[in-house]
Amino acid sequence: MWVFIFYGAVIADSVALGVYMTNTLSTCEYVADHSSCELGVCEDFKQAEKYLRILDNLLKIKGIAIWSISRSKTRPHSFIMGWEEFLELGS
Repeated sequence: MWVFIFYGAVIADSVALGVYMTNTLSTCEYVADHSSCELGVCEDFKQAEKYLRILDNLLKIKGIAIWSISRSKTRPHSFIMGWEEFLELGS
């Protein structure tokens, strides 16, 4: 799935970069801030949670899509969306 997301970002004329699952909060914040990240794509809520904890410091981010769920039934935050919801934004 990561390969599809990576090349989808490239085709959409965006910058794609990977973040290791073992990255600390400060590393996630540094990468997201210095890349001017507008969208985070995470495998699951555990990874998305890292970004929710530093969201106040990420002024450019507009949302977080989680690819392991199709729709976000319970939204812990308005920035979270399921994969199908994210894909519908492009149609």
